[in-house]
Amino acid sequence: MYKMVIVYEIIPGKLSEYRRWYKQVDQKRKAQHPDYVPPKRYITVVGKLTRVIIEWERETMYEHSPVWSETVETPGDLKDMVFPGGIEHYVLKELD
Repeated sequence: MYKMVIVYEIIPGKLSEYRRWYKQVDQKRKAQHPDYVPPKRYITVVGKLTRVIIEWERETMYEHSPVWSETVETPGDLKDMVFPGGIEHYVLKELD
């Protein structure tokens, strides 16, 4: 089992827009794939106060990882709500 983690910072004042955006994305994904389970999303309370962390699990690794900058190209997408260049993506494997 692998845990995927994405960390980024929301531009101040964009949190409500971000929430609306991801709810629409989740609804669209659920309509296309009824077994879709949205990832867990967190906002920091202490530390960098605009940091968002997203987590989900996968049984296997991606064969070919998606290129984030190619998947977020249209106006109103995530790239308009986060600080550019500040996105981190981790793939974690639990230690036995």
